[in-house]
Amino acid sequence: MARFAPGLCIFWRGVVGLYHGTVAIGAREEKLRRELRALLASWGWTVVGEAADGAGMLRLVHGARPDVVVLDEELEGVDGLEVVRRLGSEYAVVLVTPYPQGRALDALQDLWVFGLVTRPVEETSLRLALALATAGFQKVRRLEREVGELKEKLETRKAVERAKGILMEVLGLSEAEAYRRMQRQSMDRRASMRTIAEAIITTYELQRGALEKPPPQRKKR
Repeated sequence: MARFAPGLCIFWRGVVGLYHGTVAIGAREEKLRRELRALLASWGWTVVGEAADGAGMLRLVHGARPDVVVLDEELEGVDGLEVVRRLGSEYAVVLVTPYPQGRALDALQDLWVFGLVTRPVEETSLRLALALATAGFQKVRRLEREVGELKEKLETRKAVERAKGILMEVLGLSEAEAYRRMQRQSMDRRASMRTIAEAIITTYELQRGALEKPPPQRKKR
């Protein structure tokens, strides 16, 4: 039996106890699907479905949207690596491969795989892969949200700065006065600063476009 340091044992018990949810299983062999289903169910995971072929697995995952996808590299039709490629970063995928030194390892750098298990599947390896895949996927989702928030803040700042410039140019306001005016409009209308800024920019561009538009030419009689 493998032995672990005390600290690692504490980490292990905490990790495997934290994560469980819904899971979809993809494997060509019925025996492997049965083994995976029994193990996952015994750990508290809810198996939402199984598939033996790649196309069926894609339909299952997109329909059920499980928390984790446990996927064998060998599937009928569309193989497991292609399924992972098509799923992208939308799901926490644990890949099961019969080839420890095979193409799955070479493809990992280009695929969104959060956990890897070799066949025959060992209970300890699968539990750790599930825990790490779930934790890693949550971290990626959190980073994506943070990046989205940063992008939103940057776009808002750019819009506000441009709108301030327009108010300063058109109304002869100082920078502080222009900003306070936008703040008042934001509070009065219960709208975000970005919404107010974009409205100012749109109005300004429409008016400028109307002024710059040449008058229609009269038709000669």
